[in-house]
Amino acid sequence: TWDQQLSPSRVFEAVHFTTANIGWAVAESGWVYHTTDGGQNWESRQLQPIRDLTGVHFYDVEHGWIVGHQGAIFYTSDAGVNWEDQGGSVDGYAIPTLNDVFGYGPTNAVAVGIGGAIYSH
Repeated sequence: TWDQQLSPSRVFEAVHFTTANIGWAVAESGWVYHTTDGGQNWESRQLQPIRDLTGVHFYDVEHGWIVGHQGAIFYTSDAGVNWEDQGGSVDGYAIPTLNDVFGYGPTNAVAVGIGGAIYSH
């Protein structure tokens, strides 16, 4: 059966679990939620610059990416303790809104977005 979790009034866009207990959820206005107990409790933080976040994926418990509106791309190599802003532009062109991301190695990922955008790292 499904159990409803109490949450702030946010629009959540994506969720990803790396283990049965460790998971991440992303929402509007740069909000990221993290659980270490299978979703019973969630800690939150707001990433800067503030962008609506639409996708999250971790390759393993340490290495993960978050993507979102206005070319938002964030990367962590320390289980979300720190997030590196990798978004903005590529070859002088602004990255469009990204909808999803998949990490296939500790430093490798593919992100997709509007207008047929596909970016790899």
